[in-house]
Amino acid sequence: VIIKGLGNNKWVKTIQYVVLPPSAAVRKAILGKKSTKLTWRKQASQTDGYQVRWSTKKSMKGAKTKTVKGAKKTSAKLPRVKTGKSLYVQVRTYKKAGGKTYYSPWSAKARVSNPPATSVSKLKKAKRGFTVVWKKPAKAARAHISGYQIRWSTKQSMKGAKKLAVKGAGKTSAKVSKLKGGTKYYVQVRTYRVVDGKTIYSNWSKAKPVTTKRK
Repeated sequence: VIIKGLGNNKWVKTIQYVVLPPSAAVRKAILGKKSTKLTWRKQASQTDGYQVRWSTKKSMKGAKTKTVKGAKKTSAKLPRVKTGKSLYVQVRTYKKAGGKTYYSPWSAKARVSNPPATSVSKLKKAKRGFTVVWKKPAKAARAHISGYQIRWSTKQSMKGAKKLAVKGAGKTSAKVSKLKGGTKYYVQVRTYRVVDGKTIYSNWSKAKPVTTKRK
């Protein structure tokens, strides 16, 4: 901005300031088998790319960063969250001008957690149903569990599977009934954790078969 005096006030004042690029916002942080996928809302104006950072601490102390070039990019892969741990993530835009790089403020933090997985330890067939028993996680791991989810299907691919939720980290079994008698089912179990109103799941256990009784 250049300001010039009028009349006898023959002076010139120059003021320089920087307009920061527009902010970005995290959309989702999804836990995968080998990585954590972070997605954000695209900023098309005054943006050359994005920078993401992540930390296991809410304060973001010791955070690591990753630069994603291109305003059209809306996702990045981050390290997988360790079992029983949480990862805090943020994103911001950047713009290069005059040989310098300018950043927007960091977005609000998003958190992704990894509840510890479990496995099916026993399947007891019953009349038109079965009882599934799963391995009880260690006491320290149960602090990261809100409950369990069971699913079953007549197909090993688990296509068309039905699900049942069991609340409580201390639970180790569940009954499933009203199924077809004399039918083979494949059964899986996983843990879940409710964080900030959102439900986060572990990976499914290995599918195990059980055949229901006819009578």
